[in-house]
Amino acid sequence: RCGEWDGADSPEDGTPFAGWTISNATIIGRRPGANDRLITYRANGRGQLWNSIGIAQNSGVDIEVVARSKVSTDSYAGFKAGELALANNIFWDVADNTAEGIFKVTLEAGGWASLADSTAISDTANTNFQASFAANGNIAKDPKIAGLSWNNDGGLDPRFSDYEVNANIGTINDPFFTPTTYKGAFAPDANSFWAKGWTAMDHYGYFGSLDTNVVASNEEIIEPAAIVKYFPNPTNGILNIVAEDLNQSTVTIRVFDLNGRMVANELTLPVAGELNTQIDLSAQQKGMYIVTVENNGRTNAARIVLK
Repeated sequence: RCGEWDGADSPEDGTPFAGWTISNATIIGRRPGANDRLITYRANGRGQLWNSIGIAQNSGVDIEVVARSKVSTDSYAGFKAGELALANNIFWDVADNTAEGIFKVTLEAGGWASLADSTAISDTANTNFQASFAANGNIAKDPKIAGLSWNNDGGLDPRFSDYEVNANIGTINDPFFTPTTYKGAFAPDANSFWAKGWTAMDHYGYFGSLDTNVVASNEEIIEPAAIVKYFPNPTNGILNIVAEDLNQSTVTIRVFDLNGRMVANELTLPVAGELNTQIDLSAQQKGMYIVTVENNGRTNAARIVLK
């Protein structure tokens, strides 16, 4: 299972309920492989998935329904309450690429008054859940992954090029999230690939060189990222950022912790195409951070250690 999103088991209907919001995830399954699921909601788990891409899994998203003789509420009740939702996502090569195949409910065994009772509830729940597929902006469409491999042969490039990746972006009413112009975890036309250089996937050889742009069908080619230097690294707090070959437009510098939370967001202007500035991270906790420098549609990213 790419994700098993649980609440509690003892008791399953105890409060507070587990809930979360995830946006811009890229979820790649194991197809061809075992008949596993893309995402399972169970044990009264509730949560929302937005603007994400899920591909290559034999089963899709299922939510658990439990007999009311056993619990007072469950994950399906969370769906009916609007606390469990999937919106503006792309699915492809998942189940049979239909709403009915991708979205399903699962009945927990036991506690049902009769087989007819459980069947009727299952039919109603499936109808309601599957109707939310299109109603919430989800589609089944090939996003055209740049490179797909399940082996550490350098063949995995999880960027996508289809225009739909850049369309119908859902707006989340939560200032935690930085809005994007694309779905999934990676901008399809960005030369800079933030997962290179520090992730386990890169360390074990799953990513190739990733030195070419992935161009969406309605996008122009974007120039390679500017040359950016970050020092000292590790840093005690003051991080110098020097760049050249910049466009004479605003430079946006953002710093994220490894939970994805943005801890710094600064705007500056280059001088004659060059940048020489500092970011003060001394108020942050020691650990690893990701710094991005964006200019005129180009992005450079680096891993920084704060000691």
